[in-house]
Amino acid sequence: MESLAGCPWSTLEPAVLAFCEQARCAWIREPLNTWSNLGFVFVGIYLLRTHGRLKPIRLLGGSALLVDAF
Repeated sequence: MESLAGCPWSTLEPAVLAFCEQARCAWIREPLNTWSNLGFVFVGIYLLRTHGRLKPIRLLGGSALLVDAF
């Protein structure tokens, strides 16, 4: 992997795992990964806002947000 010195996140410890997308020298290092995770955020927020009173839907919406966080 190339050196990313001078990039916005270069002072942080590099990840231990290797992912499919190559890291870029930008504020968003893995753009495709970011876009795919945003789907979970939108679905989770939608479910919580529209059907948040129902416990199973609340669990599903919260789970979608947790999948994005980890």
